Amino acid sequence: MKKIIVNSLFLITLVFLCAGWGPLTHKKIVSKSSLSFNDEMYGFKAWIPFLEKYASLPDLIRETLPEESKNHFIDLDAYAEFLEKGSINPDYNDLIVTYGKKFVDEQGLLPWATLHAYDSLVVAIKSADWGNAQIWTAKLAHYVADGHMPLHLTTNYDGQQTNNKGIHRRYEENMMNRFMDKVNYDGLDVKEIKNTQSYIFGYLYSNYRYVQGIMEGDTYGKKMAGASDGDMYYREMWNKTSDFTVPLLERASNAYACLLYTAWKNAGSPVVGFLGEDKIFAGKDVVLKAIYWDKDEMSFKINFVVRKRSFVLLEIRNEKGEKVKTLLKDTLWVGDNTITWTPDNSVLYGNYQVILNSPDNVQIKVFPFCAN
Repeated sequence: MKKIIVNSLFLITLVFLCAGWGPLTHKKIVSKSSLSFNDEMYGFKAWIPFLEKYASLPDLIRETLPEESKNHFIDLDAYAEFLEKGSINPDYNDLIVTYGKKFVDEQGLLPWATLHAYDSLVVAIKSADWGNAQIWTAKLAHYVADGHMPLHLTTNYDGQQTNNKGIHRRYEENMMNRFMDKVNYDGLDVKEIKNTQSYIFGYLYSNYRYVQGIMEGDTYGKKMAGASDGDMYYREMWNKTSDFTVPLLERASNAYACLLYTAWKNAGSPVVGFLGEDKIFAGKDVVLKAIYWDKDEMSFKINFVVRKRSFVLLEIRNEKGEKVKTLLKDTLWVGDNTITWTPDNSVLYGNYQVILNSPDNVQIKVFPFCAN
């Protein structure tokens, strides 16, 4: 997801084209991270279903907290020192002294967001705060995955500089969704990281080199298909990019596993706990309680409680994470609420997600829509 600066008399707003790797790819990365787990990490395997479900948590957070958006990218090639020597000063405060806070923030904060998630995870594990540990590790997994998406590392994030306009979504989501069944790997060995800052910046620098390959794959696909869409285009682009795309995902899974393992070791290697979602979200200002089918009205009833006046965004999404319906987008007072969703004839049978999004909470429930 990349930025467009919109100026007004009062503010600068960052508007983003699209999310990082699509929801299915984020889910794949976190799911296959367990292939890198060693015997010491057996306790974390119980977290995987939660992490799969909340793999796109930071993308959902930005729906109600726009400032989250800058945590998902860093335009490395906006920095003169990166173009000169292939690296930048990893210290955020030092960069601000050199370039100014406005410039640094506009180029994205991905590495520092990743470090913050890692540090917060260490604190949560050390204090046996397992609910927050699960939330922070979901965020960490997402940021690590974004750091393995090359178009999150360049000013040419959407191919606008090289006649590849629109490549961002075509590559990271449209192509990946079509060929997800081709993404298979065995997992790399987990290792404890000695310097997390160097490790995170290191994989960003390494993954930047694939920006050109993505542009070349897009150009080739358009040449062969005569268009930037359709089966032939995506097949030819996949053929040109899969040799580095699949390894990118494998390394993302492993990098997350390595950071999780290192966080656990640095927290003292405690016995790993686990909390169910009801306990994790019980104390939040807005809590999703239940969803059920009303056969008389042929509709779903979604119940949630507001304990403190809050903005609430309530959406229905399909298994791919695509938005089906926005049910509510409003500030609500304290009280119990029930919202009705009546699927129209365009809604296919399958599994769906109801996503409740408020400033202090994102909660997801998965439910089936099928013939009675």
